[in-house]
Amino acid sequence: MASKRNIEMFQGEDRTITVTVYDSNGSLQNLTDYDIRYEAETATPIVKDYDDGDITLGGTGVFSFTITNADTASLSISETIRYDHECRIESAAGAIAVVFRGKLILTEWVIDEMDA
Repeated sequence: MASKRNIEMFQGEDRTITVTVYDSNGSLQNLTDYDIRYEAETATPIVKDYDDGDITLGGTGVFSFTITNADTASLSISETIRYDHECRIESAAGAIAVVFRGKLILTEWVIDEMDA
């Protein structure tokens, strides 16, 4: 089920990430009663959790979350930095599966302030 997925974005922007999950037979995974968690290993970890309302279910097998300006704006970034990240699901029965792993790639802004 796990795949490699890199997310590239600029520090300080908002980015909605949409994920589609398939079961071992290649069918869309029913995510009803699943917990879903995303984490990026930044200095202050970026954590999105379904139980906290950070992750929204779409149709069968689909969910989304947003990495926001507030998640990345205070990070100390020079040029481009790569952070390990991972997303997991856990069934009501306790079965855990990694949906994706990879890198969150953040690039610093060139323009610091729009009003300057």
